[in-house]
Amino acid sequence: MLEVDSNFQITYFFNSRQQKAFNDLDYRIQDRFRSRFLLSENPQDLELVRLTLDISVCCSDHPKRFIDLFFQTVLDAHTNEINIHETLAKVKKICQIIGGAKAFFTCASTKKIEYYSLETLKEITDLFCESLLSGSGSIPNSFCDIPCYDEGGRGVLINLIKQPLANKKITLCTFSEPKRQSVNFKELLKKKNSYKNICSVATAYLKSLPETNRLKMDIYHQFFFFLGNNLQITELSDYEKTCLIKIVLISSSSHEFPVPQYYSFIDLTELVEEAIKVHNNCGEEVLIDYSEGICRQSGVYLETAKQGLSFLHALSQDFEKIIDVQICLENFQKQKLQLPEFIMKLEEMVSDFPPPPAGSFDIEELLRRLSGEDPNVKFPLAKKKRDLVRKRLLRIQDHCEEWKTCKMSELVNKALEIQKKTIHEEIDLVQLMAIGRLALRIKFFPIYLHATQLVTVLGLLAHENGALAQVKTGEGKSLIVALLTFVLTMQKKDIHVISSSPSLAMRDQRDFCSFFKTFGVTSSHICRSEKKPEDFDAQVLYGVTSDYEFAIMEEILYFSKIFSRKFENTCGIVDEVDNLTIDTALNGARMGYPAEVTHGWVYLPIFNFLKQNISKDECHKLAAAKTLVSLKAFLKNYRGGQFSTYVDGFSDYKLNKWLTSAFRAFHILTEKNDYVVQFKTTEGHIQQEISIVDDGNTGKIMNGTRWSGGTHEFVEVKHQIANKDETIVPISMSHPVYYPLYPTIYGLTGTLGADSEREEIKKIYGIDSFDIPTNKPMLRIDAPPTILSNNLQHTKAIIDKIKAYQQHGRPILVICKTIQITEELEKQLKALNIPHEILNEIQQKSEEEILENAGLPGAVTISTNNAGRGTDIKLKGNSRANGGLHVLITFYPASQRVEEQLRGRAGRQGEPGSSEILLSKEMLMSQKKSTLSSSNKMDLLEQLNDARVKHGNMLKHLHICRADIERFSFSLAKIFYKKLRKFNKLIEDDRFLGECSANLKNRLLNKKTFDFSSLLPTDRLLAETVLKLFHQPDSKPIHWFLLLQQTIKRLNEKMINDWATIFHDQVEDMINDFKIENLDSIKDEIDQLTQQLRKNGKNIEALYLGLFFANQEKQIELAVDQELSNLKKEISHLYDTHMLDWNKKLNPDGSGVIEYLSSLLGVELILIQHKTNNYES
Repeated sequence: MLEVDSNFQITYFFNSRQQKAFNDLDYRIQDRFRSRFLLSENPQDLELVRLTLDISVCCSDHPKRFIDLFFQTVLDAHTNEINIHETLAKVKKICQIIGGAKAFFTCASTKKIEYYSLETLKEITDLFCESLLSGSGSIPNSFCDIPCYDEGGRGVLINLIKQPLANKKITLCTFSEPKRQSVNFKELLKKKNSYKNICSVATAYLKSLPETNRLKMDIYHQFFFFLGNNLQITELSDYEKTCLIKIVLISSSSHEFPVPQYYSFIDLTELVEEAIKVHNNCGEEVLIDYSEGICRQSGVYLETAKQGLSFLHALSQDFEKIIDVQICLENFQKQKLQLPEFIMKLEEMVSDFPPPPAGSFDIEELLRRLSGEDPNVKFPLAKKKRDLVRKRLLRIQDHCEEWKTCKMSELVNKALEIQKKTIHEEIDLVQLMAIGRLALRIKFFPIYLHATQLVTVLGLLAHENGALAQVKTGEGKSLIVALLTFVLTMQKKDIHVISSSPSLAMRDQRDFCSFFKTFGVTSSHICRSEKKPEDFDAQVLYGVTSDYEFAIMEEILYFSKIFSRKFENTCGIVDEVDNLTIDTALNGARMGYPAEVTHGWVYLPIFNFLKQNISKDECHKLAAAKTLVSLKAFLKNYRGGQFSTYVDGFSDYKLNKWLTSAFRAFHILTEKNDYVVQFKTTEGHIQQEISIVDDGNTGKIMNGTRWSGGTHEFVEVKHQIANKDETIVPISMSHPVYYPLYPTIYGLTGTLGADSEREEIKKIYGIDSFDIPTNKPMLRIDAPPTILSNNLQHTKAIIDKIKAYQQHGRPILVICKTIQITEELEKQLKALNIPHEILNEIQQKSEEEILENAGLPGAVTISTNNAGRGTDIKLKGNSRANGGLHVLITFYPASQRVEEQLRGRAGRQGEPGSSEILLSKEMLMSQKKSTLSSSNKMDLLEQLNDARVKHGNMLKHLHICRADIERFSFSLAKIFYKKLRKFNKLIEDDRFLGECSANLKNRLLNKKTFDFSSLLPTDRLLAETVLKLFHQPDSKPIHWFLLLQQTIKRLNEKMINDWATIFHDQVEDMINDFKIENLDSIKDEIDQLTQQLRKNGKNIEALYLGLFFANQEKQIELAVDQELSNLKKEISHLYDTHMLDWNKKLNPDGSGVIEYLSSLLGVELILIQHKTNNYES
């Protein structure tokens, strides 16, 4: 029993470094020390704590996980019979040797679930001591790369013991990065190296840099190989190639400071393409002079270097400007002009080039196509809006003609004059469109936005509350977004551009940054892993959905201000809107928070229980009472009953949820279909990681995403991968909660889908959609699906197609359903000696390198449907003349939208191409939940399409319901955190702290002895501080102030933990359990009956059944609405129940604080007088 301050030993027996080490320990180890060692009368126990803390001090810079496991194992084993002092003393000696801590704990780590026993840890310690302590006070080099003990480390240690001392090469080894080779960068740029020599010297220079100061070495290696071996650039001399390498080095690396990491291999090849144009049109001398000028500059960006080449190529076609260009280039080479000035002068010359004449396209023909006469326009813009677009488009053409000779400075002045206006009129919008179009042409010469791009922007702006436009792949969506952003920013709007990937967000921000800057508009991206406040200050932000969602949640959870501009004046522009609203409609950002109580130990025993007791065909056992009783007993006996007290607190619901997740992980989810096991480097350690594959839609690996409900943890156990530290989720935000925060939202996508997808977006987000025709007529030929009888015929047909297109010199993209199928096909192609590349998210080569050659004649690329979005295969050589790219889809896509995405890889921007789908009847019939009946192939195709439509309808209803309920639950979260924020402000309220201090000081404890052993470490420390103050009558007001501030912080943490575990988790489960599959199944039954009646010639009866079904469908939808209403009531009841207690704790009069302190002490604090003292802080 505790009668004095339990922190006495920590304060007076340990030095400051040991005290800090104690505070940094895992709370479970702190708990062991407090309960077993610090209060012990045995002085050796205090010495044991000192040893542990001294080891911790030596390990402060190393990963904590296995250090904590080591301490827990050793401390748990300590008894009167088993003394661990000797082991800890040896470990301390090892850790005091330079590099010893890292070497020892690397060896004492494991990739298995179960950690080592005490006996094994003692053996590791003894072997280390025998190997090392005969040395000279430093770690031998041979220990730097020692593996885990159970993966060869034991053998390495034994072999090292056998070596004579002289062979151990004992030298100073601190585990820092190897010494980098020094290469003088300025000398590298000056020297006229040969091509072979420059590659070698450049590689040495790049390797001498920190990783943050250059791109990944793989990108440079690919680039050097590309320059030296690509037949398409043989016209460049070796010296010209050397010059290009120098440009790449100066624009993508620095020996002084970190550089942006967003350049890819494709960016470097685009620089080469521009260089070839300059070589062919201007000659070798111009390219060399330009590169020499670049090498004398500092702070060069790759896109600026590329823009200079583009301008030189364009101006070479105007003989009147050649002399001016030569003078300008000479001054740049001699450093009389800096790069920005040089680019500006070229820009002014380019602006003299007249744009294409206004009559270069037929507006009326375009509007007819826009009305629905084009096969790509199935959902046309409304007539009233088409008329408005026509009127504005004609005016834009007039202004473009009038201002076609304007310099950039003149265009900027015109735009800024419009921006100054308080109210913007119709003429302002039209003029801004013309200014933006002409300015983009100058900045990105010779690009001149075509009519369909203008119509897209006008169509979007015709909708006051925003709209979505379907713009086919390859039609220049980035330029459309740039023009739309420009027009809105000139109307004093703030813009959030929401991309589908961080790389695209960073690329677009990089590409258009200088364009916006010219008009005084700031831009930045928010894709950094560690975001800076200044990233959010710009008028135009680029990021992915999760970047914005996490920032919003951080503002709510941590009471911080992240966005410097108000959402009320911000427009959202979503690129690939279907990917962000349909494909990921059920996804959302989930904010992690440290858990007070963790259950990480349960996953291994539950997984083992399931393996032993429940087969794949016995899912009915999961919820059975008998099963749950057996599981509880199994868990209670786990590790000799170590966790039995925790098991008593597990509800049947919780156990069933875990068991169901384990069943799914073990029996349902499969590697290379649903997920992949990847190796990733973290803090210098190579670790395995489970990554989810979005096989149904994008085919991409969803890095950073984890299955909820324990599923991800059970998959990790399945592959013997250690679970990550457990966290709770106090707040989450789904896309239907996030997007409506914008008063206006615009979206673009290549494939918006059919009626069900558009209706879903309309109902959830309240915005309309329309289609835009392609600029050039689409030449792609789409063949209907073909069904083969069995899998053998299906595979043979695929290989025959590959051979045929290869012989005809056409590139072919074969798209498979899963990663596993791509690997099986790869084996067969290798056996037949058919050259090919694999693009399946786990391939060895980079995607850029594969795509660079995928458009060559006869190229074969095998892919999952990750190639269906954002994959641009450029036709090269004779591929275009031979018929273009052929896309072969080997499965039936999940939706019409996904099918269009896959087919859309071919025939982009008016190029030739073709696509087809090959199916296996055997595979279709064997698929799980298949409702297909064995019939002729035409009927089978009809059934496939019907099933796809029905599934789309079911998803639509589910998404709409989920959006509704998630918005409702998020509104409750906002109320809760608003109360918490108000309560948290009391920390800074001196008046409150003074009154509450007086209230506390005027109370008595009616108890003399206290036991805090059951409290969490944080609560225990707080309770001991309270007790100490009550035993010190002369305590100063500042001490009570500090106590109250700590109590408010602690209550804040506890409220967040309570909210997460007893409200948010339960609400998530309620939402996930919400099902509307009955609607779909009843529709299926009635459809089958209707078809049967029609086959039997009973058309009247089928008609009546259809009418009956229409009424039934309404009834079912009404029932779904009722279920939704009931769920909201359940959530409200749960919220109201817990808020009664939370409101008491968060009471601004301070009563909740005093009540909380009373609960920690386990005693009522009796008020002895009613008076208020004046306290000074």
